[in-house]
Amino acid sequence: MKVSGKILVIIYIIFALLISVVILASQSILYSSFSDLQEKEAAENVERVKDIIDFQVLHLEGINSALSSRDDVRALMLNQHPQSLSETAVDDVFSVSGCDFIFLVNSSGNIVYSKVSDSEVSTNASILPDILQRINDGSLLCKEAETPLKGLIMLENEPAFISSQPVLAASGINEISGTIILGKKFDSSFIESIQESTGSTVTLYTLKDSSLDFQQTLLESKNPNFIYNETGDQVTSYSVIKDISGSPTVVIQSDTASTIYAEGQKVLRYLVFLLLFSGLIAGASFKFLLDREVISRIVAIDNFVRKARTDENFSERFFVDGNDELSRLSEGINQTLDRLRATSDKFKAQEHEKMVILDSLTELVVFMDSELKIIWLNKAALDHMGMGLEDVIGRNYKDIYTI
Repeated sequence: MKVSGKILVIIYIIFALLISVVILASQSILYSSFSDLQEKEAAENVERVKDIIDFQVLHLEGINSALSSRDDVRALMLNQHPQSLSETAVDDVFSVSGCDFIFLVNSSGNIVYSKVSDSEVSTNASILPDILQRINDGSLLCKEAETPLKGLIMLENEPAFISSQPVLAASGINEISGTIILGKKFDSSFIESIQESTGSTVTLYTLKDSSLDFQQTLLESKNPNFIYNETGDQVTSYSVIKDISGSPTVVIQSDTASTIYAEGQKVLRYLVFLLLFSGLIAGASFKFLLDREVISRIVAIDNFVRKARTDENFSERFFVDGNDELSRLSEGINQTLDRLRATSDKFKAQEHEKMVILDSLTELVVFMDSELKIIWLNKAALDHMGMGLEDVIGRNYKDIYTI
């Protein structure tokens, strides 16, 4: 392999190693960053779900607060005459707030008015037995004028938002005449509205129905309201909602497509392709510059040295432009040729002198190689054989001797 080829291979090997290091480092850094961003997005997404839930509770509380200040509601609590409450006002509460049930309970704990969804006004205990039970045990009733209740409660089949607002006996008087309980079920339609708002898949289940691993993780987690889990192309986040008593009750699971992680992988692939393309361009450019500035001069020096060795012509000279190692190498070669030419001239002079001396002898002098082929012989030997020098050189001595 030529020097340029070897250098190109070395360049690409070094560049491949550098790319590998860059890819590993960038993969670690980028994936860590994308993982942090993904976790942050998951946390923000589950917070959005919680904000929607909190907004629903606040919405019910606002509607309930306005309803509890009505004079006809106060009159109903005191007189226990359902006809004093405008049915239109209740219908407005159901249509505007989107609530599913309303209970008016006086200070004695008696239900003076109730309505569930679109059914007729009724106190039928079979409609919402859980609500009636909580009314009977007083857990949904307001004890003081400044202590409304709001939050989440767990019914028999599903959770519900609740707002309990005290009804004062008269404006400016802190005496409680009753409690208005306004509620909305946390049903599939509400979950669908959350999914439309957040763009995530939301699943609802009770804490007791969750896996033991999840409950254990929740107990060990420093942040019990949020657990982040990344599985392939999906990010799952959890929000544990407490009920009005402060006990963890409902688990909200939000599944979001892992877009950031996927984008991170795409960016990393683009980076790898860019590095590979840059490496090919850089390697080709480096080889072109190396061939023009270095390899071509080395090849010229090599060709000159080979020709000088073959021709044994020590009088030729070779010059390389520039002021670098290669130009100094050419100067060194020329100096070596000068010494070789001087040595060669001296050797030739000595050879000529030796030949003159041997040629003047009267004795026969014959030079032969290992195969007895005549290399040279003096004038006395030629005269003895009666032959010319060109007729003898290269012939075997035995052949001539027999003659």
